[in-house]
Amino acid sequence: MREKNIPEKCIRIVQDMYKESETMVWCIAGTTQPFKVEVGLHQGSALSLFLFAIIMDTLTESIRKEAPWHMMFADDVVLCCEEKIEIEEDLERWSDRLEKRGMNVSRAKTEYMCLKDPTRMEQLEEDGRCDV
Repeated sequence: MREKNIPEKCIRIVQDMYKESETMVWCIAGTTQPFKVEVGLHQGSALSLFLFAIIMDTLTESIRKEAPWHMMFADDVVLCCEEKIEIEEDLERWSDRLEKRGMNVSRAKTEYMCLKDPTRMEQLEEDGRCDV
């Protein structure tokens, strides 16, 4: 937060909110006893989206491209490239960067979408670029 020039007073307020925080889980079987939350952001808090955006912005600053090539929506990331190999390299860079900081990139939820110019489809298939 300091790297993003957020006032120290705001940083202390957020730290106080997360210090010694506890939560409970409600389910069909009932409610758990309160337990300490030591990692992560508060689920459902409007502040969590802001904090997550700051974290992602900071962690990906050196690898992120300008929109529309790389975009973030809440906890989703969109990576766009012109070549299939580029998208695979970008995804690997993002995964490495985030996983080194303890974040998980779900390969199972990763989706690829390729948009082709119909006038170039034959050339793309011959060159081995983006399959549909």
